Amino acid sequence: MPKLLFGIVARHILNNPTHQISKFSDEQTTGIYSVFFAGLTVFISCRGLFVLATYIAEDRVKEIGVRKVPAASVAGITAPLTNDLVKVVIIAIIIACPIARGYDQMARRL
Repeated sequence: MPKLLFGIVARHILNNPTHQISKFSDEQTTGIYSVFFAGLTVFISCRGLFVLATYIAEDRVKEIGVRKVPAASVAGITAPLTNDLVKVVIIAIIIACPIARGYDQMARRL
């Protein structure tokens, strides 16, 4: 009985080309969700950096005003603001690169 059932299922799979396509629909759906949520994650993190930059600029309004009075250059005003953001981004890269490399090596082993 199991051989007969296996033969019927095997014949159905071989003679039905839509079964081969539907076999990979779960993986395609997972891939679409993965790309969507990865993009959403990048969008949210970029938005967070923008909010952080805005907060730092609002926090230093008096400092920017004092620098404008003696006619400081744009670079002289923006340099202190960008230094803080660059430090945060560099720390994030230092933390994320080894983790990403570990995931890449783990994926290659699998």
